[in-house]
Amino acid sequence: MVAAGPAAGESEAAPTAAASPAKPELPGALQDIQDQCADKSTVRPSAEKSQAAGDGSMPENPKWAENHGYLQTLRLSPRGACEGAAHRERLQGALSQQKVPSAAGVQDTLRALDYPQSRVLGLYESGGLVLFTLDLSHATSGVCLDGSVRPQGVQLEEHGVYLEGGCERPKGGH
Repeated sequence: MVAAGPAAGESEAAPTAAASPAKPELPGALQDIQDQCADKSTVRPSAEKSQAAGDGSMPENPKWAENHGYLQTLRLSPRGACEGAAHRERLQGALSQQKVPSAAGVQDTLRALDYPQSRVLGLYESGGLVLFTLDLSHATSGVCLDGSVRPQGVQLEEHGVYLEGGCERPKGGH
């Protein structure tokens, strides 16, 4: 048998949408947050102007900003800020249910909320305090979320990726 091609005068069919790059599938609620914020701008705001040198203030160490530059993060775009706030609100209630926080309990809560294990960074427990970072970044939004869970409450803060790269706080030092 010979494979039949297009008949005379017909052309090959144009590529379909399946040929375009597929958007990575995310667990339901996480995709819902991306969709909820999809209409927001992905343009990051420009950096704020630093204080003028003659403003009268003199830091204890005038090289502090230079020495701590590695801790700077990218500003979140309006879309990133929207996504970060939605994740923070979603996690706040669920993590507040832990009366005796543990790394295993936090991990179980994150898993139950469909956060992929590969996105949970630096999960650490010490003396009733559990610290973690979530890497929620994707192609259009570089959102990171730092969390601390203790018996007194939950603190969550969203931020952009560190200039040094990634969501985990860089280790400093010379």
